[in-house]
Amino acid sequence: MRKKRKIKDKNSKKYVLKKRIYDSMDIPFELIDGIMRITLYDNSKLYIESHKGIIEYTNDSVRLNTDISILAIKGDNLVLDELSMEKVIVSGKINSIEFVY
Repeated sequence: MRKKRKIKDKNSKKYVLKKRIYDSMDIPFELIDGIMRITLYDNSKLYIESHKGIIEYTNDSVRLNTDISILAIKGDNLVLDELSMEKVIVSGKINSIEFVY
């Protein structure tokens, strides 16, 4: 039996309350569970947090499942430096990052 994914509604009472609490405590909003964070260093290293799994991995392409769409990374000599349930680190020459809807 396949588990249904919950879609996080940014207008839900729980989401709004959580955001207000984080704002009042001066905690970065990105720390709220489920918010994807992408950090690119030059065009050689990419950190992705809160992904939902790898769809494709080749030398020139990485595709990740996310809450909002598929994240497509294209480049040359791409390597997964780290892969965990929380984050993915991709290194190599990164040419493009695109959300595919």
